[in-house]
Amino acid sequence: MRRLPPFPALRAFESAARQLSFTRAAEELCVTPSAISHQVKLLEEWIGTPLFERTARRITLTQRGGELYISSSKCLDDLSIAFWVAEHRPRRGAPARLRVCADAAFVELWLTSRLEGYFARAPDLPIEVFWASTAQDYKQHRADVVLHYGRADRLPYESISQWRYHEFAVCSPGLITKARPIVSVSDLRRHRLLHERGTESWMHWLGWAGLQGVDWAVDGPIYHGASTCLGAAVAGQGIALTDELVGGDLVMSGQIVKPLGEARESDSTLTLLCRRDMLNDAAAVTFMNWVRPTIDEYLTIARPLIQPLPYRAAPRSIAPAARRKHKAAV
Repeated sequence: MRRLPPFPALRAFESAARQLSFTRAAEELCVTPSAISHQVKLLEEWIGTPLFERTARRITLTQRGGELYISSSKCLDDLSIAFWVAEHRPRRGAPARLRVCADAAFVELWLTSRLEGYFARAPDLPIEVFWASTAQDYKQHRADVVLHYGRADRLPYESISQWRYHEFAVCSPGLITKARPIVSVSDLRRHRLLHERGTESWMHWLGWAGLQGVDWAVDGPIYHGASTCLGAAVAGQGIALTDELVGGDLVMSGQIVKPLGEARESDSTLTLLCRRDMLNDAAAVTFMNWVRPTIDEYLTIARPLIQPLPYRAAPRSIAPAARRKHKAAV
């Protein structure tokens, strides 16, 4: 017979641990903060060890609490998925696809290459991904979950998480030569600027960087899509603006470089949104619980890109055996 703790206590602990707040956990579970505190104490007594360190202003997890949170969160996710599948599959034959909308460049250059992590976590919860960036797009595609670039306060969705990103210049490594170096913002005058959907972004960035008299900057080609604009940069056609989420993989893989240290914090954010009637849906919750830490972890890895220094990926080393073979061939 399994020895299991009271389910209300486990649920209260998982919510409080995930948000590091009894107040937010109470709001999520529609109870009072004192009820959350009482349930957590019951669980601590049942286990026989403190799960939180409490101060006047905040709570933090103990080592045992952190270990229990990881296990309990996965357990509740799996339980939620199992009940969702049991509820829907007999009636529909298969679970409905979760409809996810995101900007085309974010889908192409960031999300798609990481979705295997979601598939591994939820093999029975299929999704459908749409390129979309406006409220009208989200309505047309009946989006359940949205990853939105820009202001999200007027969209009819619940805001779940937000991330700030930074804009910086990128180009092909081969574009930088002794005759046409890029060591300061003023050196951009010697190169073609690549624009995405208009010239406003570059004009704003150059003004922020302190460059005066930038009428020359509007002459470069305009591409109506970030991935197309970055493709032109990879091909050596000029210098583009990107951010660490959309262009970070290309920079860290060495396909393009960040020649300048300047990285401007954007006025906008990337916001994770969920349709309000889907907030407790197993598929939506599973996707959001996967994508949030995945973005957080990636932004930690990409942090060198927003430092006030140029960035060029280190060349991949050749294994000794391959190096000897290469020398022999030469």
